Amino acid sequence: MAGKKAQDFLALAQEHYREGHLADSESAYRQAIKADDQLAEAFYGLGLIRHSMRDYSGAQELFHECLHRNPSHEHCLYYLGSIAEQDGHPVTATGLYGKVLSLNPEHKSARARLTQLLIPPDRVETPALPGARVDLPNGEREWRDSIVGRVTGFKHRTEDSLQIQVFDIRLQAYDDNGRETREYAAMMRGRKIAGTAPNIGDWIEIEPRYKGGGLQPYKMRNLVTGGVTRVPLGWRTHFN
Repeated sequence: MAGKKAQDFLALAQEHYREGHLADSESAYRQAIKADDQLAEAFYGLGLIRHSMRDYSGAQELFHECLHRNPSHEHCLYYLGSIAEQDGHPVTATGLYGKVLSLNPEHKSARARLTQLLIPPDRVETPALPGARVDLPNGEREWRDSIVGRVTGFKHRTEDSLQIQVFDIRLQAYDDNGRETREYAAMMRGRKIAGTAPNIGDWIEIEPRYKGGGLQPYKMRNLVTGGVTRVPLGWRTHFN
């Protein structure tokens, strides 16, 4: 009975919101929460109302309440990313957009914002030397002309004769407008690889290091977890 009552109030609140009646919508959302305080969608709705009123702090708190009840709520994650970006926290925003895309790779807004954050507007269009580093504002992008995209394939193997660790990664890359460009095959290779392997669907940034015509990075950054995986300097092989 309580569940049906909560759902009825939720539907009413959403209808009021669509019609622009924010006060009535907020009242109905609160009635829904009173009937079921675990109703994540009601907290999300209240967050949208706060956000539309430019009360970003209040919206942030409500979106977190939503995520506490439903950690996979992609819309809450997206709005939290938007607020973080607006507040000048691009690293936090990048991680949140990455989580959205790990849940829904087709989320166009998150994809566009992520690539915009990682590719500076004054990016030089001519290719840089492989592996060249620059210091970018706020640390949005780790490596100049790095490749940003979604992992579509992964394999961890060992070259037995030399005991070399190899990460074979397939990556669907995107441009600064969030559009698919090309698929890359990248190989991380060394006597040791420090850090965690990516999961299929994770968004990563790869160092633009090329060898023998192929992409062979020593470093990559997982945009979902924020972790960096690297081949430490002393464990790199002369074959690389």
